[in-house]
Amino acid sequence: MFNEEGRRLAANRGYFGIDPVICFDVPKDGSYSVHVQDITLRGGADFVYRLSLCTGPRILFASPSVLQEGHTGTVRLYGWNLANDRPGNSSLESVDITIQAKEIIPDTRPAVHRITARSLSGPEFTYRHPGCDQPIQLGITDIPVMTGVASSLPSEAHLIPVPCDIDGQLTKGTQVDWYRLEGRRGEVIFVDGLAERIGSQCDLQVGIYRLKAETAWEMESLASFGDSPDPGGRGFLIEHLDPSGRWVCPANGFYWISVQNLTGGLTTDPRRKYRLCLRREEPGVTVVARCPGKAPAALNIAAGGRASLDLTAVRHRGMSGSIRVSADDLPTGVHCPDVWMGPNETHATLVVSADPDTAPLHSELSLTVEADGRSDKVHGSTIVRSGTPRVHERLTQGIPYAVSGNQDFRILADAHRRLDHHLYGDLKVVHSPGSIVDVHIEVERSGSAFPISLIGTGVPHQIQNVTALIDPDASSGTVSFYLPPTIKPGRYSWAVSAHTQVERNGKPVDVTVISNPITVHVQPAAFRVEVDPFAVSHAGRGETIVVDYTVKRINGFIGKLHTELASPGIITDVAGLRGRGVTFVGQTENGKLQIVVNDDAPVGRQKFLRLFTVGVVEDEAVYQGACFLNLEITD
Repeated sequence: MFNEEGRRLAANRGYFGIDPVICFDVPKDGSYSVHVQDITLRGGADFVYRLSLCTGPRILFASPSVLQEGHTGTVRLYGWNLANDRPGNSSLESVDITIQAKEIIPDTRPAVHRITARSLSGPEFTYRHPGCDQPIQLGITDIPVMTGVASSLPSEAHLIPVPCDIDGQLTKGTQVDWYRLEGRRGEVIFVDGLAERIGSQCDLQVGIYRLKAETAWEMESLASFGDSPDPGGRGFLIEHLDPSGRWVCPANGFYWISVQNLTGGLTTDPRRKYRLCLRREEPGVTVVARCPGKAPAALNIAAGGRASLDLTAVRHRGMSGSIRVSADDLPTGVHCPDVWMGPNETHATLVVSADPDTAPLHSELSLTVEADGRSDKVHGSTIVRSGTPRVHERLTQGIPYAVSGNQDFRILADAHRRLDHHLYGDLKVVHSPGSIVDVHIEVERSGSAFPISLIGTGVPHQIQNVTALIDPDASSGTVSFYLPPTIKPGRYSWAVSAHTQVERNGKPVDVTVISNPITVHVQPAAFRVEVDPFAVSHAGRGETIVVDYTVKRINGFIGKLHTELASPGIITDVAGLRGRGVTFVGQTENGKLQIVVNDDAPVGRQKFLRLFTVGVVEDEAVYQGACFLNLEITD
């Protein structure tokens, strides 16, 4: 802020994060100028900003920042020009207001600001203060909200109920707030501290203690919750460092909770606010859908083709189980198979398809998320700013889509093709940790043929993505994914993306399409197959090699094990190779598999070759496991 003589009167580089705020007391009548510049002295078409100037009330934050739904609450607003009986002042002011229960209604329309961790932390409502041109967002909770119950000493700590949502302020740099609760042995409490998610500058740490000696008030630390980085999503700016976690009460008795700001400070600052939410372990989840990529896009589906949406899940209060997303009320000719995010997964790919004879239409996609017996609607989002490593997005009121045009190249994926075993007959595919998922791809195309590159899309983070190639004269292929031994049982969904060229108007055009989603149900494993790391990896035509391997029984399995050489969809009769199966009985774990390389064996790396093992219970092949075999054939 400069006066007419060019003298700088006020400046700010960041009041809340990197957004600056200046409260300017006008010293005298005259002209003043506001200068805005990038702090790194850069610029460009995407260096956008918004400048707000006002002489009326300006609200910075509120305490409490959350109110209980259905209950009238008192809120203290902090800001400038809030008092009616005196002129504006550069010092922070506060005013108490009462918000009626009928006003505490979740917003039905999403806010137009970018998606942050706060916007996905729970429902909010908009409060508009008289004379203020900018409303504020206040959270809504279904549990009691408590204010003014913090104590500076553990001996004076107030007894708080569980569940509750506590609103507090660490105005002093070295301040520690104490609370006391009564717990029962085996009781599980989910602790969630909110600071960054409500716009506060605190770096919270929450601790749980019990008394060692009541006379001296010596405390024993039982748990500490500090920075717990949220991995965020593909492009979503939803990471935060707020502490959270679950705590199991070790015994009946009283316990103390401390809340402190690790960054501290030498000054008193009411902006250092926080929320401490204590709940029973009641898992919840919020799912957001958007079009893939880092540029603004919409869901446009060609008749006979498919389009995809990226799903990102924000798990709340210890939610770790599988998540199911399904579509509701689709028009005739439009399909959207259910997809699953496995335990602890936060991403998936949703695929929407249209039949070849579907007439052009536009509508909105209604998606439902289900987890742990609860259901909710999936939020839509759109990109509002691109060109940066992490795009800025905002929530949308719906998920619009349209069907238009035609698709002349399609692929169909199938991960459940049955297997023909020469000893145990027709086998249903069983997926478990330490096994392989074979995704068979059928190609539908017209005109000239080009090679097709395959790769997984929306693959769970624990599964390594792989690629495969379909020759120009082939109409099918396979891409195989290894399920690591550490993956948790549950349902997982992903799809396969295919890139090729098609001839249009006499010229080849690059085309990328997506398959239907495949869902695998990962069941607990009975054994684990591993190839010796020093096993032979090269063999010439006409040679015979021996591969050392182990099959370790786990989870109480004691049955017979039989291992064969295999490739996608084929057991024993692998092209150009002959393997002699090995059977383990009793406690045998180590074996040798002999492989004869035929004179007509295909030269090169044997794609997706593996050792395939079945676990037998009462002469029935019940369990399956596999491990890739790295083998290259030479002349």
